[in-house]
Amino acid sequence: AIFLRLAFHTPHFNLLQNELDAAVESNCEACDVSVSIGKMYVAASERPPYLARVKILVTEPEDRVKVLLVDCGGTLSLPVFSLRPLPSHLASIKPMAFLASLHDILPPGGQKKWPCTTVDALKDILSSVSSLYVLKQ
Repeated sequence: AIFLRLAFHTPHFNLLQNELDAAVESNCEACDVSVSIGKMYVAASERPPYLARVKILVTEPEDRVKVLLVDCGGTLSLPVFSLRPLPSHLASIKPMAFLASLHDILPPGGQKKWPCTTVDALKDILSSVSSLYVLKQ
């Protein structure tokens, strides 16, 4: 998967990170969060960004959830205790990452997915566009 963010969103992304830090700092105690599929939360993870807005995709066994990082792209499996409520003023901001794909173009030779070389070539092409930021996976 290739996730992109418009380059002009970078300052907004950085400001959002500061606001997420402040929101979690003001409510730093772990709290019981009732998880709802499709709902957005703040999540703490062990990899950058350490705090991120996430959308619950599916619940998993052992009190874990699979989430989409809405501003960074990609998915993670996280423990439910790493989630915090997302303040409404931060939930109203539209996601900054979007998925780039070869929509409705079938992979060659009846394959189920595109070969890595094709995906890498698409990433290279998109990386050369100055108004786009290709998010690392």
